[in-house]
Amino acid sequence: MSRPYARLTPIPQEAVQFGSGFWGERQKRNRAAIPKLFAALREHGVLDNFKRVNDPSIERQGPRFTDSDLYKWLEAACLSLPDPQLEPLVAEVSSLIQAAQGQDGYLNTYFVHQKAAQRFSNLQSDHELYCGGHLIEAAIAHWQATGKEDLLQAAVRFADYIVSQFGPGKIEQACGHPEIELALVKLYRATGREQYLELAGYFLKRVPLRKLQELSGHAVRAAYYASGLADVYLETGEQDYLDCLQRQWKSMVEEKIYLTGGLGGRVRDESVGRPFELPLEGAYAETCAAIGNIFWNSRMLSISGEGRFADLIERILYNGFLAGVSLSADKYFYENPLAYNGKPYWDPWYPWMRRDSYERKLWHDCTCCPPNVQRLLASLGGYFYSASQEGLWVHLYDRSELKWQLDGVPVHLVQKCDYPWDGKLSFEIRLPERHEFSLFLRLPFWAEEYKLLVDGIACTAKERNGYLELRRQWRDNKVELNLSLPIVPMEANPRAAETRDSVALMRGPLVYCLEQADNLNLEILEARLNLAEKFATEPSGELGGIVKLKASGKVPAEPYGPLYRPLGSKVERLKPVQLTFIPYYAWNNRGSGAMTVWLKRT
Repeated sequence: MSRPYARLTPIPQEAVQFGSGFWGERQKRNRAAIPKLFAALREHGVLDNFKRVNDPSIERQGPRFTDSDLYKWLEAACLSLPDPQLEPLVAEVSSLIQAAQGQDGYLNTYFVHQKAAQRFSNLQSDHELYCGGHLIEAAIAHWQATGKEDLLQAAVRFADYIVSQFGPGKIEQACGHPEIELALVKLYRATGREQYLELAGYFLKRVPLRKLQELSGHAVRAAYYASGLADVYLETGEQDYLDCLQRQWKSMVEEKIYLTGGLGGRVRDESVGRPFELPLEGAYAETCAAIGNIFWNSRMLSISGEGRFADLIERILYNGFLAGVSLSADKYFYENPLAYNGKPYWDPWYPWMRRDSYERKLWHDCTCCPPNVQRLLASLGGYFYSASQEGLWVHLYDRSELKWQLDGVPVHLVQKCDYPWDGKLSFEIRLPERHEFSLFLRLPFWAEEYKLLVDGIACTAKERNGYLELRRQWRDNKVELNLSLPIVPMEANPRAAETRDSVALMRGPLVYCLEQADNLNLEILEARLNLAEKFATEPSGELGGIVKLKASGKVPAEPYGPLYRPLGSKVERLKPVQLTFIPYYAWNNRGSGAMTVWLKRT
């Protein structure tokens, strides 16, 4: 694996095993949901689309980019191997894909037969290279999980075909939906073939980098494009790439991201919109955009070694991403609003966003999010730890076990905790011999206080770019990091109109919300939070075991009245109430009902 311009090298997910903690339980449920999604893909004709390549009598089903859904599913399944239930499904899909590939290496089930002449005719919208990128990523995952090279060779043939078709003097365009760039860099790392890296850079430069002064356009595409830029920078060190990444990241975090880490304020364009354009009920915040944002920030973390990127990965994971999948791990949101009035909604121009009853579901007509969720959860261990010449870095916290080597010396690290509900973290480090290196533990931005112990003795550590650095000779040691978990009222920049004079609550990495199920007979969208009184925590066995928050507030004693009225024409009466908050990710798991993250202040 290359990455010569990486400050940190991610430790692959195969080296990490989760215990029965927060993410371990979700990985377990995700693994059980993978066959369910496969059955849905089969039922809706996605597998038949591949058979249709050799049998024109089969009618094609779904949008033109459905191939990518099967590829993402395959990647998730391969990342979850070994598993006796998944292994025959993986073999079936691998054979199906290879049988559909053309003699020239081209593979796409939409542009065949009467549509074959339309190949590469509308790169902006047709997703051909986007699908091909997911084919390559799935093939690499298949090779790494099974050791078989047949599907990898099919991906290489496809990549060689597009190398022959695209570039100076050939087709001088790029796919409208970035993804092939990430895949080509990954294939370059797997094979060492420079032409894949060169083509990825060529595609990225179809957009003039120096004109990209802010994050703009379709939210998923923007995040994937930035991820591709970061990948090529990690291999080439081209300064224009890094400058562009830094401008776009600054634009995002200062003007265009939701508190939950969701990305994309415009439903109609699925775009990030103008600065501070962050509607709540009308939020787009597609689950795939949250996933793309995790991809992007994980690469920025590798480039810089700065904790701010790991902080954002964590916030997205626990909120903007995790809200996109049910607690049972087999139902999914496409978009993730930050407020919902609990009523049906229907837009005649966007019928797929119809909300008769807004609830997660297994199948979406545009089903890009479910397999994307599955592959991210399956690969989650790869985001927890990194290595560098200085030592071992711990970015995320959960019960897990890492087996790796530093300078050829085996390192076994066991992480124990009840995070995110409790801030007490324990790390047992075991080595066969004494070895000096630095252990870096991320100090989250929200941790106002912490206590650090090594072998039961309080100690200090150097704070460095959002991490605590402990350098010493390690052998068999225990490190404890106790983080405070304060309940923190958050406010937004007043230029964000919908959250002006409002407040949201966070505890540790979790954003909280009011849901109707916990606040019966209250107009929660009109609730106001009393910041003068203390908040309380309440452990609960509901929703998989969460910590609820209790707070005092007020709601109007009577309806507001007409839509508009003269200022001061009526004195609004408020009545005191007790408000119960749950983590945002857990909403809509007890049926459809009103919800809000932001509340006006009393």
